[in-house]
Amino acid sequence: MSASNPISGYVVYDGPVTLSTAEGFHEITTRAEAGYMVRLASTSIAVYSRTAQIGAITQVTTPDIDNDNLYDSIDFDVELDVLREGYYALFAELVGPNGSIGRTNFSSRVTLSATLPISTHLITLSIPGELVYESRQSGPYTLTNVTAIDENGFGFTVDTRDNLTATATYLPQQFEGERTVTLENITYETDDENDNGLYDTIQFTLTADSQLTGTFRVSGRLVDENDGTIGWANSEITITDTGSITPTLIFSGSQISSHQVHGEYALRDLNMLSVEGTGWYQSDLTTTIPYSYTQFEGIDQLSINDLAVIYANGQFTITWPDMGLNYEVWLTSNPYTGPTGDCLSQAHCITQAVNQFVLHEADIPDGLQTVIVIGIHNGLRTQIPATTIGSFKFSLQSGGSP
Repeated sequence: MSASNPISGYVVYDGPVTLSTAEGFHEITTRAEAGYMVRLASTSIAVYSRTAQIGAITQVTTPDIDNDNLYDSIDFDVELDVLREGYYALFAELVGPNGSIGRTNFSSRVTLSATLPISTHLITLSIPGELVYESRQSGPYTLTNVTAIDENGFGFTVDTRDNLTATATYLPQQFEGERTVTLENITYETDDENDNGLYDTIQFTLTADSQLTGTFRVSGRLVDENDGTIGWANSEITITDTGSITPTLIFSGSQISSHQVHGEYALRDLNMLSVEGTGWYQSDLTTTIPYSYTQFEGIDQLSINDLAVIYANGQFTITWPDMGLNYEVWLTSNPYTGPTGDCLSQAHCITQAVNQFVLHEADIPDGLQTVIVIGIHNGLRTQIPATTIGSFKFSLQSGGSP
């Protein structure tokens, strides 16, 4: 036995060793003595026969079992030449341009509960489509690190192959997987439409990658710095193909002005929901720079002097200045305390787009005390609070006036 150069304070010895031909792990121990000092060094060597050998890939398939035009998996049929009957396992890894996609395995002991006889066997290694979809990697994909294990006795690795085959070119969205939306960026801008120095709207634009298709209602909540709700906004988006989408949400300046809270405003609780019930939700999105609510356009208030009430032919015609809004007209027999509830569910509440209301004398509710006009921004008001732009009382006598 001869010694090589010392390495980091150690001396490495080598020399011929005769091992048993019996399969298994064999330990070689070296003993060195110098005076009263004794040193031992050992190593382990595996002795085994090549009992199986990996062959070629005979075919690669992408089954679509549920016929939804999405591949359920990528299946590789691998040849395994068994040279001695027994239990065998195959392991492999699928990789894409950006790294590992997933691993797969087969075990005759587990899958078949039987030994493989001496022959060439076709073993199917399957990668679930969900793993390919989640990887966000486009093909071709490569099956590599293919390893054959003899599961009899010591479980030796009897063969390995790298880069065994490459698939055709695929896109990840061709495979099964949970369709999601990934938010990439969000911006906002304020707009002063009438150039009077007050913001009429604040618009949020989202850039996202959508794996969903269909028509969706997009909604979001604007909150103040204390997480108090300023208002909701919604829009509609139709997605015909997966990829980049840019939905927008517009909040009126009057929502912020009437809320009367300064501060940084935040967009929360973004929902994207289809009529089929599929969709996406994200709670926290973005926060604006500091604003004062006085920087936003408010709703001008109506006064009694702005109203015109004319009685003729058994009806009252009530007219007010057009504010470019939709309106709710409430008729109530109670003293004015402010409108509550949903106009659409009230017996004496009318929603309209014109600034005139006609009330027939025969249709006047018993005990009518108050008429309330509410301006509605961004469509119909339901349970979301709106700002009252005027309230006034009528005596409603024939030929009378408010």
